[in-house]
Amino acid sequence: MLVEFFSELSPLLQTVLASTFGFLVTGLGAAIVFLFAKPNKKVFACLLAVAAGVMVASSIFSLILPSIEMGELVYGMGWFTASLGFTLGALYIVAVDYMVEAANKRKRLFKTAERKQAFLLFASITTHNVAEGMVIGVAFAAAAMTDSTTTIVGAILLAFGIAVQNFPEGAAVSLPMYSYGHSKPAAFLYGALSAIVEPVFAIAAFLLASLAVPLMPFLLSFGAGAMIGVVLSELIPDAIKGSRNLTILMFCAGFIFMMILDVVLG
Repeated sequence: MLVEFFSELSPLLQTVLASTFGFLVTGLGAAIVFLFAKPNKKVFACLLAVAAGVMVASSIFSLILPSIEMGELVYGMGWFTASLGFTLGALYIVAVDYMVEAANKRKRLFKTAERKQAFLLFASITTHNVAEGMVIGVAFAAAAMTDSTTTIVGAILLAFGIAVQNFPEGAAVSLPMYSYGHSKPAAFLYGALSAIVEPVFAIAAFLLASLAVPLMPFLLSFGAGAMIGVVLSELIPDAIKGSRNLTILMFCAGFIFMMILDVVLG
């Protein structure tokens, strides 16, 4: 039924609907923040550790491994494309941190260090969603080029898998945002808007598929490097301040949950 419905739509509209669905699911995940009371120190540590686990698993299974596979197909050297993109992603977070810190000293952009950390978290997840949006756009462009039901089904399943994975990612933004001092509505808005780039870049990648494909191995690993950079520089250090043992356990819980989603949904 769904495949038949999608098949009757224009390929561009297919891309718009599929990527918008991912954005909406991210917002649904971000809405979890409304179910939480203000966390104490240990709960705050648990939220950060779970978010870190989700982000690391997503980086590995949703970004790095596909980056290696696409790098092998496009360039015949997946290890290089993944390594280069990952390094640039980590340097991107270091550069953003440095510029934000420098600007903050001059103009006091952020009232607290926690607000700056929240901004970096938002920046890394948003970068990740740029890559995912482009993956969706390229998938539907490929389906349109081949005009095959099989490729359309594959594109739909890919978009659905990304959307389901976006649910915990939305929560991974909004819950730390709330813990860092933002109001619940603001934390929800940050979580939801972190995925607004997904339909935008899905459409761009669909329209420029021939240009987007060579960039995908680098963009995927770039997003992974950015996310791991934030995990190491912001989330884990703050989580450990609450409880080292809880950080280990909650990180593993978040990692396993996201790993299962990624592996099961392909």
